[in-house]
Amino acid sequence: MSSRLDDATRAALPPTVVAWLDPDVARDRLVAAGIPARQVRRTYVRLKPDLDAILQFDLDVDGSAEPIAAYVLVLPVARAAEVATKMNSIATPSPALGPGARLLASGDAVLFLFPNDRQLRGLRFVAEPDKLKRLLGTLPAFAGLRVRASHSTFTPVRWKPERRFLLRASLALKDDASGTKSGADVFVRFFADDRGARIERTATMLRAAGLDDVVPEPLGALDDGRLFVERTWSGERAQDAVLDGRGDPHALADALARVHATTVDLPRATAIVTHLATLAEEWEPALRIDADLRGLVTPLLDRLRADAPRSVLQATVHGDLHLQQILERDGRVGLVDWECAARGDPLFDLGWFVAQRDAAPLRDQAAIDRIHHYVDAVVATYRTRASWFDAARLAFWTKLCGTSLALLPFRRLEPDWRATVRARLAALAALAAPKR
Repeated sequence: MSSRLDDATRAALPPTVVAWLDPDVARDRLVAAGIPARQVRRTYVRLKPDLDAILQFDLDVDGSAEPIAAYVLVLPVARAAEVATKMNSIATPSPALGPGARLLASGDAVLFLFPNDRQLRGLRFVAEPDKLKRLLGTLPAFAGLRVRASHSTFTPVRWKPERRFLLRASLALKDDASGTKSGADVFVRFFADDRGARIERTATMLRAAGLDDVVPEPLGALDDGRLFVERTWSGERAQDAVLDGRGDPHALADALARVHATTVDLPRATAIVTHLATLAEEWEPALRIDADLRGLVTPLLDRLRADAPRSVLQATVHGDLHLQQILERDGRVGLVDWECAARGDPLFDLGWFVAQRDAAPLRDQAAIDRIHHYVDAVVATYRTRASWFDAARLAFWTKLCGTSLALLPFRRLEPDWRATVRARLAALAALAAPKR
């Protein structure tokens, strides 16, 4: 990630955040803290509502063949000291680098070395194979079986500091009583709260309702519901298939229509009025930095309030549908990550899916054309499968979701965020709502 922000953005952000955006400054500060970093690569940044930040780094460190993952939590000085004091009592030291959590000399930032995480308590038990195998061995699905860590592989997929950790594992299992050996490919998801238990419940209900070919098999939730394990749905990522010209939009439309026609006991989705209020709040930090954006955002929000459906069909929705959550195999589709599943408007799923397409950071025109063609074909096929389809509701949700996604370049502090945000907002404003 580049650190070349425009002067106005740098002036509006807290200096404590701006300093960490410069890789040379970040490296110097880490070296001063005793981290022998040769190079520092920022992989993620998340501005918090009060304009403090979480920044994630890969550190090339002397003596380590692989980069070491870390994140820096930028806070007011008093709060940073409080967090560091609390974490020092529970953090796991890094064998090569010392304390796993430490207050940095600047006094306004706390460094966390993987697997230490302020919110994901116990991450070290999930990230270390010997400890994870003991956890997985307690799953009812593996009753009577032993997880053989030395013959299993554990591959981290994603660590989103203070939110979640994903890991893929190919487990070697053995029944010591009979000597029989077997295997299982699983996904492990670790959260800061009990949403793992909620995902297990959702997946179990959906599979029992006839979606066992679409929803991965849940194997259980552990650690008070924070750790969720599911059997891997073997297939190719839809995005890869689409970009290669092999995506099957009809299979996805069929699967999605089946999901929406399935009735299970899920919590109600966020109300539209709450969506709109949250959206207005989320835009405020960007509007404080670039007041001219208000002339684009305010009319969009006003239009959304005016176009909001007065009544909404309640159906099972996935809640976070995009190409990374879709797998394809032999004409079948699997949908993964049911963390946001709820009872809501089924056209929210489709609107989020379309908005994700328009927000995708693709620069190759051929790739853009293929994804647009695929998404358009999904919508066209879904329309023939779903008696509840309504073009005006789809347009509303596409615009609402697009307005949310248009904020991402700012949250990531992309160097050209102003131009990117303006272009996305202008495209959303140009979307005409179909007549009801």
